[in-house]
Amino acid sequence: MYDQNHRPARTQLSHYLRTGRVLPAELFTSQKSSPLDNGEDDFLSYKSWTTRDFLDHYATGNGRTVNLANIGLLDRFRNTSSVRRAVESFKAEQISLAKQKAVAVCRKLERTEATKTQVIFSDRDRTTTNVTQDGPLLSVGGSTFIRSAQCALDVDCVNKTFRLEGFLKFSIDDKFVDAIDFFNQIPGNQDLPFSKPYKIIANWSETFNWRGQF
Repeated sequence: MYDQNHRPARTQLSHYLRTGRVLPAELFTSQKSSPLDNGEDDFLSYKSWTTRDFLDHYATGNGRTVNLANIGLLDRFRNTSSVRRAVESFKAEQISLAKQKAVAVCRKLERTEATKTQVIFSDRDRTTTNVTQDGPLLSVGGSTFIRSAQCALDVDCVNKTFRLEGFLKFSIDDKFVDAIDFFNQIPGNQDLPFSKPYKIIANWSETFNWRGQF
């Protein structure tokens, strides 16, 4: 599960992948961020929401953002087939991109005496996920799924091998809206006058390692 308390470690890795330098530990403190800093409700994480809870928040939450990590649904969301496919396809894209970069950099090194090198690259895109069929996640439904990667690629041009180390970040951009029409059968938004639509967010990170040939 995504854990905000691990931010220093993630920041150090991100900086290393971008620059090849390690940030000194004294730059980091043990301060923890609050969900309220992002306009989120500080829900009790031990309680997993149901569709009824999403509807109740629509009626009484005053439009405050809901984070799946705070309502006990992030792990369930991450483990749905739709999200797993989106994550694995992005990893496959990074492997393919690493092979292309390995071939390109070795062609450049043919004019030199160097046979090994490291390449730093990043990638970012967005796709969609749909978890409508997964019980408690009905209210999340289809989401814009944002994927980003920061990667360090070690290339051996003699043996035609590479080692890929990546730091991947995933998030969704969603909104609870049109509550009367869950499956979008009626054109337009059918929002109740006494209720307020609200954002639904989720975010987490993963490390990724791969060895291969090109």
